Amino acid sequence: MFEESVAQKDSLMHQMSLTTARLKRAGKLTTALADEQVRWGENVVMYNEQIGNVVGDVFIAAACVSYYGAFTSEYRTRVKF
Repeated sequence: MFEESVAQKDSLMHQMSLTTARLKRAGKLTTALADEQVRWGENVVMYNEQIGNVVGDVFIAAACVSYYGAFTSEYRTRVKF
């Protein structure tokens, strides 16, 4: 009975050390994720601003592609004022 109690005590001590280590790692992870939450929040604000500019950006890109694609560089140089 004494040996069973000692074995159980050793098992519980081992579980306690594992749990303590897991709690420390969980605390570090929680802190790291809190920092990431701030960064992700900043990214959301930035992307929402960029979404508002998508139509204009696409229009400018399409205009550049059509202008550069239709005329040669020599023609564009001659047309300049």
